[in-house]
Amino acid sequence: MKLAIFGDMHGNDGAAIAAIQWAVDRDVKVAIWAGDCGLWTSLQHVISTDRINAFSLNNGFTNFWVGGNHEHWPTWNQVTAPVSKGGAVKDQWGFSIYRSNIRLAPRVHTWKMGRAWFAGLAGAASIDRRYRTTGVDWFPEETITEAEIASIEKMNTDKFHVNYFITHDAAVNSPFGFSLYEDIPSFDNREKISRAVRHLHPDYHFHGHYHKFLYWDNGGTTTIGLNMEADKNSVVIIDTEDDTVFEFRP
Repeated sequence: MKLAIFGDMHGNDGAAIAAIQWAVDRDVKVAIWAGDCGLWTSLQHVISTDRINAFSLNNGFTNFWVGGNHEHWPTWNQVTAPVSKGGAVKDQWGFSIYRSNIRLAPRVHTWKMGRAWFAGLAGAASIDRRYRTTGVDWFPEETITEAEIASIEKMNTDKFHVNYFITHDAAVNSPFGFSLYEDIPSFDNREKISRAVRHLHPDYHFHGHYHKFLYWDNGGTTTIGLNMEADKNSVVIIDTEDDTVFEFRP
């Protein structure tokens, strides 16, 4: 099975539709988005989401969103809540159906698609949060909690092996090649990603957030940081049948 991994799209429907078209041209019908997807409640973002969904529907394409930091987290958490608590209907992989062709992952999620096991872990810290308004365009739920990372560390990796780990944030030891903003919540979040990688030891780890392409080996896990929107290396196609990276978007 071939599928695409998308970097940050930030609700840019033009960039997302172009990425979907690029994938469709290569006979790919599924994409997993690595956070900062663009789930917001403003009219502009609702229209953007509807455009992405309509284009996906017309092309038989399905989008699976893993949450980033820049999302409207109260809405995301409500949609992904159990149906008994007002959440949306779930699909066969445990994603919540937000639009017909857009599905939302719970903050911590595992699923099997084809022969491969996937794990998703949402969240990152916003270094621009001091310029944002709490409850409007910034939410404390954006970062990974200790309970969430503990739930991953309790997973029985003898029972199943995670082939692909999808997150928004990167591991703390990532070779960024530039100086990071000195920020304790950001460091703590990256450390939690590292803890998850050490426990799951996936074949591949894909992430976004830094808008920079990275390709490196993290203790046996091939780690790929994706660029954003319409930039080069913002999308990658993988083949789960032979566990390979197939093609990067130029």
